[in-house]
Amino acid sequence: MTNFKQEVTDYLNDNRAICEELMYEGGYDKDWSQDDNDPFEYKGVDSYGGEDQGSDFYSVILIRNPDNHDEQYYIKFQGWYASYDGAEYHNWSFVEPKQKTITTYS
Repeated sequence: MTNFKQEVTDYLNDNRAICEELMYEGGYDKDWSQDDNDPFEYKGVDSYGGEDQGSDFYSVILIRNPDNHDEQYYIKFQGWYASYDGAEYHNWSFVEPKQKTITTYS
């Protein structure tokens, strides 16, 4: 694990409130951003969940090292959604994008 990746791991593990905030960024923030104390820049790349989509809720952000833009990682924030309570953060993990081919009939 690189020093940057370890720094991000430690930062997120020590800051649940930051994880809760970033869980909402997957579907909204499509430009690179960096909050004051974050050791990384990020942008939203995917999200799922919310009203009329069941109880699953997640978002994915792409982070990069502000000192080396070639060092990038995807992070998935997972939680659940209930109409009476909104979304609730559960955990996070590093992920990799994978293409999937599906067959549909219409």
